[in-house]
Amino acid sequence: MNPKKNFRKFHEGSDLDIAIISPELFDTAWSELREIIEDELFSQKKNYLRKLVFEECIALDIVLPRLSFGEQWSRSRDIFIQDLGSAFRNCEINYRLYRNHRSLRSYQVKSVNIARDRAIEEATAGCSRPKSIKQGAVRAASAAIRPSFRARAY
Repeated sequence: MNPKKNFRKFHEGSDLDIAIISPELFDTAWSELREIIEDELFSQKKNYLRKLVFEECIALDIVLPRLSFGEQWSRSRDIFIQDLGSAFRNCEINYRLYRNHRSLRSYQVKSVNIARDRAIEEATAGCSRPKSIKQGAVRAASAAIRPSFRARAY
């Protein structure tokens, strides 16, 4: 969940985020990423990629072509996209490789908390917004709190 999207419903212009959890693939990709990250191709995204790795996540949509398993995964990805059907065919699809479930859950909880805090802040900022908009933001923020509590129960 991207906290900047303010709990918007999935729509025609939405992207699709797919999480892959594999300690073995993560370690392989991490090892290879350490060597290829200095490549000029990643100069604009180097800090972003490093931040993600620190959170035990690798952005496959960015580095997949340079990984040893990239070609095979690209073919599988293309078949997967075709199997999704026409509703998702034109979506931007982002793949993230996580070391374990804890890493994925940590990312999700962090994103929900940021989005919740932003919605609360926007709902309480200034009196110029109509009451219905403020109430909607507070309801969305309240709904976001529930998943974060469940995440802590794991």
